[in-house]
Amino acid sequence: MVQNSDWLVPHLWDNVYLRKPPLQYWFIASLQCITGISTPWIWRLPAVLCTGFLAATLVAFTSWLAGKTAGWCTGLAFACLLPLWGQSRSADIDAANTCFAVIAALGLLSLQNKQIHLKQTLVLILMVFIGIAATLMLKVHAGLPVILSAWVMPSCLDYKSAQKPWDWRLLLPVIIGTMPLLAWSYLVYQQFQDQFGQADTRGLTEMSSNVTGHMKDYLKAMLLPVMLLVYALPVSLGLIVMQRLLKGPVDIQPRTRRMLRYLRGTIVLSVMVYMLAATHKPRYAYPVLPLLCPIMGIFLSQWLAKQHATKLQQVTSKLVGVFLWMLVIGHVILSGILIHLNEHITATSIIALSIAIVAGISSEWHLRKSRFTRALIGLAFVLATLTVPISNMCIREQNRGGVIAAKSLIDLTRDTPQQIVLARKVAYDQPELFYYAKRPTSNLPPALDVQTILKDHAQCTLVLHPSEYELMLDAIKPYLIKQAQMPMHDRQLWIVWLDADAPNR
Repeated sequence: MVQNSDWLVPHLWDNVYLRKPPLQYWFIASLQCITGISTPWIWRLPAVLCTGFLAATLVAFTSWLAGKTAGWCTGLAFACLLPLWGQSRSADIDAANTCFAVIAALGLLSLQNKQIHLKQTLVLILMVFIGIAATLMLKVHAGLPVILSAWVMPSCLDYKSAQKPWDWRLLLPVIIGTMPLLAWSYLVYQQFQDQFGQADTRGLTEMSSNVTGHMKDYLKAMLLPVMLLVYALPVSLGLIVMQRLLKGPVDIQPRTRRMLRYLRGTIVLSVMVYMLAATHKPRYAYPVLPLLCPIMGIFLSQWLAKQHATKLQQVTSKLVGVFLWMLVIGHVILSGILIHLNEHITATSIIALSIAIVAGISSEWHLRKSRFTRALIGLAFVLATLTVPISNMCIREQNRGGVIAAKSLIDLTRDTPQQIVLARKVAYDQPELFYYAKRPTSNLPPALDVQTILKDHAQCTLVLHPSEYELMLDAIKPYLIKQAQMPMHDRQLWIVWLDADAPNR
């Protein structure tokens, strides 16, 4: 996009790439144009900004709903959703999808408040429009379960008092939010019909393939609720604990209590929709996780408000002690991983660990009458022991990652200056491999016909996905000079060297 100024139709390896709409590419390309920098740091920045914006929105939403204390507790709960940290450091599309889907859902839930002024209503309608439009322009259907659940669930729970889905405040942003995707699709269709051949549109048809998926996918999807609870730790565990700690009457306004019901209903319906779509990978359902944070923030603020003034200092001290010990545990894990990765542990790291241990011990007397001490010590021992398998897993992942695979590709093709011809699946699924390897590339034809390949490239190197290798094996045998395997994430790619004159030798 930056090089050719073609912002309408994405391309990959000089081929039309319509697996997903282009909003994520627009974010990255815009930052490259603004900064003039093309590095992984710039590519990952949109995910960081989206996650920060989502955190701020959750804090603002809960503060408006239940006060500032609940808002800050919500921010703390969001920071504890460790799976979202992985999204936030990646140049992938998931962080932005989670951000805008949740923002649209929160806007739809906020519009259920009938006492807000017209100006606030218009702001919320704009918020919902942006959220829906961005979600559709990112992954089309991936964030829709959360949005649709927030749209219809309040009227299902409170049919008489809640806004109906066809109310203009709710219906208008939903309808207008679909317009950008429809307009882009129409423009692409017009241009595609005139100029382009076969394009990769597998991502746009993923939803229909999921709905008509195999039975084993539905069986795996039945585990999704439990898996999401595990991925949401410690927030999910905190919600369970808070339900037991908040005994007796809780001072929550009727509006807040009603919104909590809507949030819980939205979460339940969203998970059900993901299950019906045969979603068995938890990361596809990550937009559900941030909706737990306002519930946790309100519960935690209510628990803090119920403490007597004389006990507040003790509670604070316990929380500080727990936090310091968790720092110690995290430091032990990090140090163990670095040691197992043969990384040098600096004197600063050792000093910081010593200070954290001293601080934890100094707060020990606050915990002496509780079970936190033994639990944390036991947890520290378990986690420290787990550094060995965790570090080994990280080493294996590094050995199979894109950068390591690119180094392998460079080594394997060092003596073959011929052009590398990419199979379509490898080119589209792992484009970073060839970017890091800095090797000239082109595409195989869709039919993977060996004669056509050798007609254009008499001597060539093919990088094949395992499924493509099995499909082409018999056809390439007469022209095969040598072959090798190369690890890449969860598979072994095949590299084969072909020569059109091999059968005549």
